Amino acid sequence: MKPVTQTFCLALALTFSSLLAQGETTNTPLSFYIVSQEKIEGGKFIDTAALPKFGYIARKPELIVTQIEKLSTAPPGDWLNVWLFPQDSKRLKEFKSKRLLVMVGERVVHVVDPLFPMAGDLLQLGFENAAELKRVQDELSKLVKGI
Repeated sequence: MKPVTQTFCLALALTFSSLLAQGETTNTPLSFYIVSQEKIEGGKFIDTAALPKFGYIARKPELIVTQIEKLSTAPPGDWLNVWLFPQDSKRLKEFKSKRLLVMVGERVVHVVDPLFPMAGDLLQLGFENAAELKRVQDELSKLVKGI
């Protein structure tokens, strides 16, 4: 192949792959971590204004949810209802005696307390302000099956 043809083919391939990458959407998963009061090797300590000295979580979540069945807000408007698929809620129930940290990407959005377990396949996320609810709702809406 002539150098001009090789250069043209390489440029065309790079342009095509760049266009494909721009068309891909990345969905932020819903992740569940078991919280421990004891240090977890390679894990991270959660200490935020909302959750001061909360505990340790592993580097990798116990469960990653990449699709949800349904999503809606609940009155008075500061709750987000997330319907999980049965296989995911069944897996979460395996951790029923554990405190779980729920994250969307790197954002902590909820704590599942063993004293207040999930009702069936419904996970209810509470928010202090409408802007945060909207941000999380926008992220999770990308996970709704069929959208």
